[in-house]
Amino acid sequence: VGGTALRDAATGAEWLPLGADAERVSGVGFCGEGAFGRFSGTQIQDPDAGLEPAKGLDFTETPDLLYQNPARTHFAEAMGKWIKLPADGNMTGLFVRNGLSGYLTPMFKLSDFSAGNEYGERGRRIVTGTDPDTGEATAVTNMFVGGADVPVSPEALDALRALLATGRANGAAVTVRFAYDWDGHTGCEPASFDTLLLHVSQLAEVLDEYADVVVSVESGMIGPQGEGHSSKYDTRACSRALSLAWLEALDKRIALQVRDTADLAWLCRETGNVTAAEILAEADDFDPDGRVGLFNDAYLGNFEDWGTFLWTDSNGLSRENGMAYLKSRRRVPYGGEFATETEGYAHEGSSPVVLPVSSDDPSAKTWNVVKEWYDSHLSYVRDTHTNAMTLARLLAERTFSVEEFAFDGMPDVSAWDGASLLSFMQNHVGYRFVLRASKLAPQVAPGGTLGLSADIENTGFGDLFLSNVTEVVLSPAPVSEGGPGPGAGSFWTCPVSTDFGASVPSPQTSTVRLSVDLPASMPAGRWLAWLRVRCPMFGDDPPTYPVRRAVRFANPEEQWNADLSCNLLGAFEVAGDPVSDNETLHETGAAADCGWDAPAFFLSALDADSGAAQVALSAWAGRTVRVVAPA
Repeated sequence: VGGTALRDAATGAEWLPLGADAERVSGVGFCGEGAFGRFSGTQIQDPDAGLEPAKGLDFTETPDLLYQNPARTHFAEAMGKWIKLPADGNMTGLFVRNGLSGYLTPMFKLSDFSAGNEYGERGRRIVTGTDPDTGEATAVTNMFVGGADVPVSPEALDALRALLATGRANGAAVTVRFAYDWDGHTGCEPASFDTLLLHVSQLAEVLDEYADVVVSVESGMIGPQGEGHSSKYDTRACSRALSLAWLEALDKRIALQVRDTADLAWLCRETGNVTAAEILAEADDFDPDGRVGLFNDAYLGNFEDWGTFLWTDSNGLSRENGMAYLKSRRRVPYGGEFATETEGYAHEGSSPVVLPVSSDDPSAKTWNVVKEWYDSHLSYVRDTHTNAMTLARLLAERTFSVEEFAFDGMPDVSAWDGASLLSFMQNHVGYRFVLRASKLAPQVAPGGTLGLSADIENTGFGDLFLSNVTEVVLSPAPVSEGGPGPGAGSFWTCPVSTDFGASVPSPQTSTVRLSVDLPASMPAGRWLAWLRVRCPMFGDDPPTYPVRRAVRFANPEEQWNADLSCNLLGAFEVAGDPVSDNETLHETGAAADCGWDAPAFFLSALDADSGAAQVALSAWAGRTVRVVAPA
């Protein structure tokens, strides 16, 4: 119907439009009624017809950490460290010195730009004592803030830019938080809320310049450690104004994580008085772009995570309904840090890490921590690396087993039976792709079509939420294995129109089918087919090598090509006479049939005498292309 696919609502089967050369299957038909009237037809042939299982591949999940993958948690000590953003711009700290990559969650202290306010300690502490010489009483004021409400200095903003530029160079993804205190002091925010909003606009302007690096902002900002409590601004009006200021100022590619479900209620209704059912039903109204999530700095402290979730479903969400909300925000990270608990308190039933869970919430009786990790698409936890954190240690003492933590829809994580629950969590935050099966055409003529089909399971808790590009990479097999020889070039690359993050959601196995037309001049011999998934940063098209932010699957390392940053799908032969005069490597139907300008780039030949690379470019359509001749 107009070239669109039809899906059977009952079975999920997809019916594709019939072409003139489609193979009709006797006795299998379909009909129905829709907006365009009645339709009927016959099912086309099996989409995997002519493909054969790839040989010699291992489809099991390995225990490799995969911390080099984009937006995957780096459990180094520096991952969630506080960094002071000083007025003079002279930043120091482990995060800055190491230039780390992976997924980083730095927190920045803005105290130099605040006068403090009348709440609590008022941003200062008066230390009294006695002068040893005179015996007279003394009082010394220790200031936790700069002493004046001022804009963030240009030097500090440039220091933030420099840090994010380092993150870009390293291929990092970053979630940031800003606050006026990092030691638990109160009254450290600016005396004027307008100054705080000015800081939001200044900081957002810098973050927007690095929207390829910054994944999200934890919007707590007020109170000790920016956790949104114990502050003169801990009010419905200020919470709503702060959230709206960030949402308006930030690039729409950057998500916002509010501190608790009450903040969601205040976004939903300016006046409050909203039920959980209304929050869930109206989520797409107050968050039409799907970019508002939560961060949780009392994670697993008790069944309500100390106010992150509520006992009731009025002006907030219970834990169960909170999971329903998070489940609907698949492209927003969820994380934070473990609650600080004593072991005795945790064993008294406070923390759900220790069973049975102590709570009046009925859902606590059937609570499954592993299921929650998948429902909430847990993306990061800052402090899992230290035994000094009680809850991390308690998770390390528990053993993961599929039998104990099974739930409907659980992915195949049997490879982790017997691991500690903490290790299982650390290795499955975010996404984790495993190639479970692969098929491809065993032989293709030059100028013909290579069909590929891959079953890929996402055993991670969440999705790949970064913008991504999927590419089929073809490289010649070694001559000793039947490869075409040195005249074939090093590799050929073909972008395909697949959003990998959306195509392979957690927790399920998805079949990714790809089809590319080969150039008629492609040399005969054995070729290897690879799949590259990369999350480009500004300036990464076409990519440089090694590719920044490429995704490795959790299969054995031998199936990962570190030089080309891609995952092996199998081998095929190019043989026979050319069947077309096509001279570009492109996704089947993309450039020719649909008019879609699919970028294609391949090295067609290398003149060894002159050292000049003869490069064929096709359908770049206004893009900037850089061609580098070999040395």
